[in-house]
Formats: sequence, structure tokens, C-alpha cells
Amino acid sequence: MDVQEQWYSAFGLAIRSQLPVMEFSPIARQQRCDVHIRLEQPKDLAAFYTERNFLFNIDTERGTAVLYFSGVGEYRLTVDDLIVLRPAPCADNRTLALYLSGVVFAVLLYLRGYLVFHGSCVADADGRVIALVGDSGAGKSTLAGRLMQHGYSVLSDDVVALDMQQQTVRVLPAFPLLKIHPNMVEHISPSAGTLLPVQDGEVKRYLPVPACNTNERYALQAICFLEQGDRVSCTRISARQAMLKNIRFTMPTRLMQQVGGAGHFQQCAAVSQSVPSFEVTRTSQADDLEQLQDCILSAVVAT
Repeated sequence: MDVQEQWYSAFGLAIRSQLPVMEFSPIARQQRCDVHIRLEQPKDLAAFYTERNFLFNIDTERGTAVLYFSGVGEYRLTVDDLIVLRPAPCADNRTLALYLSGVVFAVLLYLRGYLVFHGSCVADADGRVIALVGDSGAGKSTLAGRLMQHGYSVLSDDVVALDMQQQTVRVLPAFPLLKIHPNMVEHISPSAGTLLPVQDGEVKRYLPVPACNTNERYALQAICFLEQGDRVSCTRISARQAMLKNIRFTMPTRLMQQVGGAGHFQQCAAVSQSVPSFEVTRTSQADDLEQLQDCILSAVVAT
């Protein structure tokens, strides 16, 4: 297969890829390659993965994984920082890249020892981060876009990776795109330019946002867990409550529906003890965004 390789940056990693990935930030060729994405010939693997819509086979001890998605393809993560992608016969590059930049990189970051949340995060002018965590449809991306109008920078959307190696918990910036519903654009960025299609058939669109320094690590100031409710509120929760939510919204619980080992528990406990956490409720009304952002900022600043 004659494929031209491209270089990207995301989550502080230098990525060499045979697959075009719109989500990642293009960079010049590097001397160091952290992740190499190799594209193989399409192959129908449905007979091998009999009657499965998807499969996660993750070996944390060896640092390897095999991820299969019906109609999309197979992604193999190896110990030598290689992602081997074997597409399904009818899969298009846009779909392949969407899975790669989302769930596949979430697994990659998990295998590298990061604590990986399903959420979005923003940073203030001093580099202090608020993570917005919750179920799909909770309004994480919309709220991140709204906070952007108050001087915050969007660091990541959908996948939030925490570096637990230092005394201060830090966030790895991802890529400068925010996935939002077109109906919400006027509420978060009235002057937004052309939205980019995520993929065919997807209602949500990408809103380009100013890029951050992808080699920087930003200190995590607070975690806000978003829930639907009948009124707007932002209440600080105990470390014990935060621990349960941390487990619920991180890998491997989030993607594989199974609790991780001792290392995962230790990471979740460390975050719950050192980072203030809040339970945030919002209504389904778009016009509660201003009240919601004010409520969050007041609570976080007070910590």
C-alpha cells in the first residue's frame, strides 16, 4: 500500500501516521516518534469476530491491546508504540480517524499510565484547568465552549488525560476542536466561522478553537461532574463521593464496563484527595448556560 505519511501532535505525543487525522494538529517531521500509525490493506474480519459488534482485549501488563469495531476495523496497539490499523472493506478514512482519535487513543493513554476521563477541559490564563466530566449529552462540550468566551482555553474534548507522575495532577492538551450541536453555536460562539463535519450522518460538528501548547502540562484545579436536574447548582462533594465518580467516568470502567486494578484505584483515590470536585446540575434549557458558568466559576474560584 503506497501511503504518504503525515506528522501530527496530540496529548504531547509526536505521531507519524499513514492515516489522515483531522483531529490532530499537523507538525513538521520530528526526530522523535512517540506513536506510529500504520495502515494495512482492508480485510473483512467479521468471520473472525463472530457475532460481535465490538471487542476490547487490553493487556495492561504487556501494554498491548486489540480493539475491534464492526464495519470499521481492527486496531492493534503494540509494545513498540505502534498502532496497526486494518480497516473493514467499506470503512472510510474519516470514520477510521474518528475512532482512532477517540476511543483508541483513550486506550493508548491508559496503557501509558495516564488516568483517562470521558470529558472536556478548559484552562484559564494562568494555566489552571477545570475538567468537565459526565455522560454523553450532559453538555460538557457546550459548557467548555461557553467558558471559552470568558477567557478560558479549550484543552481537550471527549478524552481528558491526567498525568499523575508529579506532585500536582496535570492535564495533557489534546487538539483544537470542540464537538458541538449546531443549534448550540449561537449560545457559545455567535461569531464562529464555518463548522467542520465530524463524519457523514453525524449531527454534531467540529468548532475550531485556538490551539494550546501541546507540549505543556496544565495543573488540574477542579473537576465538575455534570448531571441533569430541575435547577442549576454547583455543590462541592466529599473525597469519598469524588472517588466513586472518578472510577465511574475513567478508563477502564467507562469503555470496558469493568473496574481496573490496584493502580487504577490508587490514581482515582489520589485525584479525589488532591483535586476539589463538584457536582453540577443543569436543566435542559440552553438559556441556563450563563447561570451555569457563573455558578461553576464562583465555586471554583472560592476553593
